Amino acid sequence: MLTSVIYPAPKSGDPMMFMVGTKLFKGGDEIPLNEEEQSELNDICDIFRRWNILRTDLLNKVHLAEEPFVEELANAAHDMKILNFDLRYRLNLLISAIEKRYGGLLPIFFSSTAKKLFVSHKPEESLVYTVKFISDTIGMPAFDFPRTIASAIVGKKNVYFDNDRDEIASCISAFGTVTAEDAKKWQEINRIETLVNAIESSVIENGPIAMSLIVLWGEHEIRIINSDAIPATVDPNTRAMWNLKNILSEVRANAISLVIEKAEQATLTFSISHLEKDEPVTAAEIAFALHLIRHTTTNLESAQGNFAITRMTNDDINKLLV
Repeated sequence: MLTSVIYPAPKSGDPMMFMVGTKLFKGGDEIPLNEEEQSELNDICDIFRRWNILRTDLLNKVHLAEEPFVEELANAAHDMKILNFDLRYRLNLLISAIEKRYGGLLPIFFSSTAKKLFVSHKPEESLVYTVKFISDTIGMPAFDFPRTIASAIVGKKNVYFDNDRDEIASCISAFGTVTAEDAKKWQEINRIETLVNAIESSVIENGPIAMSLIVLWGEHEIRIINSDAIPATVDPNTRAMWNLKNILSEVRANAISLVIEKAEQATLTFSISHLEKDEPVTAAEIAFALHLIRHTTTNLESAQGNFAITRMTNDDINKLLV
């Protein structure tokens, strides 16, 4: 999906031009449709006509309404809403199918009276499916910090995503698997130091990201959860950090780390609490100075571990570890 935008000469008044492959389009051009596409557009225009008639009727009736609630108007308004859903759904599918057939994206609008599609004079969104555009579209920024840390721990090629597993636990995660050749090393690593090193390298290389994490350590894998993000369909009062019991019931973890970020004017601090199965809690604190020269200061000696924000005691969490 690639579109080249060819700008007209300054102050020429000519419409903007777009090249898809070797074909050139300019603002105002009609989009040629095949027979099937034209039939679908005719149906879409009919839906729009019915929506517009209903809207006109409601405008007149609402204007004259004297009661705060009129059942007839409420039902008609709901019918109008359903028509609007149908209209947008079918129009978006049609435009997407046409763009895929051409091999590039175009700013397209439709005329219900002419029953035709035209090229808009100005694009309103990205016309190229760059990796960055796709990343933003699929919500990758919510995974950025977890996947960066997971990549630093097990290697980028060993990190993956699984929305079905996330749906069960109502969270957003990056998963990582341990390769066979690293299995022995994985059993011997100091987990909290490994996590500290991963966070330090990430913030120094990429700059600060204000995001809290839950890190679940398994026998052969790692799961890193964005504790600040939850799917839009989940009750906003159920934060991932407060959903730990459900998360740990879905994952076989033998250790857990809780990373809480705190952003201040000149410093970003990560407080880390780490609990191995049947072991005392350990802790670390990473202070990232928000200066031109990026550097971190780490405290592994006097930092205090605290899982209180999960609304579970250390003993309760320990019982859920395997």
